[in-house]
Amino acid sequence: MSRTYFAFHNYLQSLNKTYNFYVFTTWIRSTDDQIPQMIEIPGNVNSFDCSVISNTLFGLHHVLLNSNQTEINQMFDEEFQGGLYLNSTNTILYAINSYISKTHPDIAFLYYPSAYDFYWFVARNVHLLNSNYDKIPNQLIKVVADSLNKSMKNQGTTYLLNSTLADKNGNIYWQEFLGNYANKTYHEDETFSTVIVLNALIDTWTISQTDEYDKVKRIFDSQTPQNVTATIQKGMQTLLKKNTFSKSNQNAFFSGSFKSLNTIYFYPMKVNHYLNGTDFDPHTAQMEIEHQIAGVRGVIDQDEYSQMLKQKWFNLTTIQYLTGYNSQYISYPYWSSPAITFSMGMSLISKYQSIENTQANY
Repeated sequence: MSRTYFAFHNYLQSLNKTYNFYVFTTWIRSTDDQIPQMIEIPGNVNSFDCSVISNTLFGLHHVLLNSNQTEINQMFDEEFQGGLYLNSTNTILYAINSYISKTHPDIAFLYYPSAYDFYWFVARNVHLLNSNYDKIPNQLIKVVADSLNKSMKNQGTTYLLNSTLADKNGNIYWQEFLGNYANKTYHEDETFSTVIVLNALIDTWTISQTDEYDKVKRIFDSQTPQNVTATIQKGMQTLLKKNTFSKSNQNAFFSGSFKSLNTIYFYPMKVNHYLNGTDFDPHTAQMEIEHQIAGVRGVIDQDEYSQMLKQKWFNLTTIQYLTGYNSQYISYPYWSSPAITFSMGMSLISKYQSIENTQANY
């Protein structure tokens, strides 16, 4: 997909172009599998979403930690490890370390528009792997665990702490874009954002252990910075003392992929034809998303791509910077579930109550 390629073109250009690049994609189907008006890929082109990749890794890590060695050897072979698994992980690491959540969350997190979703999805992997480090059955998985742990405890944590807001009474919270328009803020996703960021911080910096009574307890990493523990404590105090859950529990947890002017196909492409195979001029053709394939195949040379960014696509100039989600020119579907806010909030409170004062080295 041309917009996905744009979001990650710097990373893709840095790779060794002599090998195939595999990554967990959003869709498991191709255009050949489509049944018109029944089973269709939006825009007829596959993409990858960093949040989807993180969730795929989370499911895979559960399987790998709870399978016997024979099952692991059959499924997790060298091709899977060195291709799909490692490339997908490195894509996530690039997203964290490059702070793509600041520059292009609109096309890096196509279906989970909240950047906080992404950080929590990665943090779940960190917590799972750190809590079961001795059970990890493969050295490569340990390398992945160490890399995700390092990125979330550095760039990931930095992003979350730097996004903290405070009201006039010093209560700290987080919010994203929902309900913010025309210089007005309605705090519609404040509770959800605060809950999910605190979940991400706790999952990043604690491990779970079970005591002799089968009671699960959380333990902070001994290297946890004081500002992290203080932020978690203040954030929890804000949630509980302000009775926040009685206010708006709306969220944009999941969405359609077209949700701003940035997320449509105004990006350089190398593949441009109709579903019947007829080529179209990508610079001047009229956009017909349902009937066209507009994408990128392979890796484009950096100088060539820089020149392509100066050209018009579908008669429109490429938008190279995030302009925000809220626009008077376009609206988009999203899924809001107050139940998600409540359930994640209950999980958060349970995690916080299970934290012990002792610290672990991991």
